[in-house]
Amino acid sequence: NQIRHLLNWFRDILIFKVGLPASSIINADRLEGIKSQAKMFNLQGLEQIITEIDQTHRLIESNVNPKIALEVMLEGIRKLRSRSLTELPETKCQGLTRPPLCEGLGRF
Repeated sequence: NQIRHLLNWFRDILIFKVGLPASSIINADRLEGIKSQAKMFNLQGLEQIITEIDQTHRLIESNVNPKIALEVMLEGIRKLRSRSLTELPETKCQGLTRPPLCEGLGRF
């Protein structure tokens, strides 16, 4: 269940970053935190993080040790954040390898 919250958090950051309406944000009461976090990731990084969280959720459901799966996921997020900070920002959904992720944000 906590992994679902994490997935929703990064979904909200992506929604904010691509400029979709604030009414689409699940954690609207935490908009300042979302804005702050949006500065730390580029769109590709957010896409990769969401994919990684989703994969971790699936691994845990298939009986992989949750502690190990979460540690690997968090390390991956840290690396993606570091890499995102060094790359040029982009706008809207440009450059996403899975545009439906950007266009179909309601899937989470």
